Amino acid sequence: MSMRSPGGSCLRSAGHNPEKGDVSLVCFDDLDWMQFVAQGITAIAQPAHLIGATAAELL
Repeated sequence: MSMRSPGGSCLRSAGHNPEKGDVSLVCFDDLDWMQFVAQGITAIAQPAHLIGATAAELL
C-alpha cells in the first residue's frame, strides 16, 4: 500500500507502517497484480468456474 494513498495515510497517522510489514491484508481471489506487490497480501484463491458450475447444477 502506498503511503500516498488515503489508506496509507490513515495507517501512518495511527502509528502503523505498511512499508515495513507492520500491516497485513487478507482477501479473496488471487488477482494477477498481487504477484508484484511486496509482502503483506494473503490471497485465498477460489475456483470460480467450479463454484459457478455447481450453482448452475443446483438451480
